[in-house]
Amino acid sequence: MEEKFEEKKSFNGLFIESVDEVLTAIGNSIKIVLYLQLKNSYGISKDQIPDRVEDFMNALQSTLGVGARHIELQVIRQIQSKTGITCPVPIQNGKFIECVVFVKQEYEKGKF
Repeated sequence: MEEKFEEKKSFNGLFIESVDEVLTAIGNSIKIVLYLQLKNSYGISKDQIPDRVEDFMNALQSTLGVGARHIELQVIRQIQSKTGITCPVPIQNGKFIECVVFVKQEYEKGKF
């Protein structure tokens, strides 16, 4: 009998999945437009988002205004759900970057 071991996904892969799922929930057309806007106006490709979280957040805020906050909250919820790691700082306090950094560090320690 052959055993299958599922390889642990990278944090960056999980983060991209989370962003993609949140944007898809808003609407596929909107997701496509936002990715194009990120690439063309801010020089951020989809694959660069995990390494450029602050730039991504600033681009969302510039593009969507207060609507960016909803996306940030949903992305944090998704990544927490995927990793099983909860940010100790309340995400409602505008601590998106701090939460992402915390979850990434804990995930990469391999405790989860």
